[in-house]
Amino acid sequence: LRSASWAEKAATLWKAGLLTAFRTHEANILGNTTMAVLETATNVVSTSFDVLASLVTGKRTITFSAATIAGKAKGLATGIQKAGTFFKNGTYSSEIMSKYEVRQVTFENKILNGYKDAVFRSLGAEDIIFREMAMREAFVTQAEVVAKNEGLRGTAYKERVRDLLEKPTNEMVTNAIESAEYQTFQQTSKLAELITSAKVTLQNNDSPIAKWGGLVLEFVAPFARTPINIAKAIGDYSPLGFVKAIMKAVPAKTR
Repeated sequence: LRSASWAEKAATLWKAGLLTAFRTHEANILGNTTMAVLETATNVVSTSFDVLASLVTGKRTITFSAATIAGKAKGLATGIQKAGTFFKNGTYSSEIMSKYEVRQVTFENKILNGYKDAVFRSLGAEDIIFREMAMREAFVTQAEVVAKNEGLRGTAYKERVRDLLEKPTNEMVTNAIESAEYQTFQQTSKLAELITSAKVTLQNNDSPIAKWGGLVLEFVAPFARTPINIAKAIGDYSPLGFVKAIMKAVPAKTR
């Protein structure tokens, strides 16, 4: 609850200008779609290996089924509805705009304010659709894994999955949010937070020199979180990512 500085307002308008082009929406939708497809395809492959590993460990960690696909489809329907609401009045999790590193800035000029909202809300609405898809798929996957690890079959298995979806555990909620943030390039990183914090601190400083310094930093690195997350995703899907996954799966004491 504060008035944004002129430096923040200038940076916000500049970022809106950078994101106005149709290519931005094209890249955003294509990137989110690619991640959604890759994550589902990964689950298909991982499930086969996971079944074999469970013969030794006695535990399942991933699953892929018609229910997970249906869950993703349901998330699509829910996401479209929530995206429409967000575009209309901006109602959704405050973290949805973290990808674009834009803070809550309100302009007295209705035209500027409407322009700013149209740019950022349209991009946020696109992300909401994919977030809801990822979260719903993650919830179904986790519910099925829990039911399988409890050794349930048939009707008991279906009822357990349904109960977990109606009342998910805190761990399930956390994992679903993390999955959604990963697939839409919104997860946090120390480097991105350091850059963003420096920009905010400088722009809110009373010194004109500091404010200009914040604008220069904004110009040099307007978006830190998304490029870092994209680079991380590329690494995860490279051979290096496969090695990291193997090392993570192997108990520390056996390395």
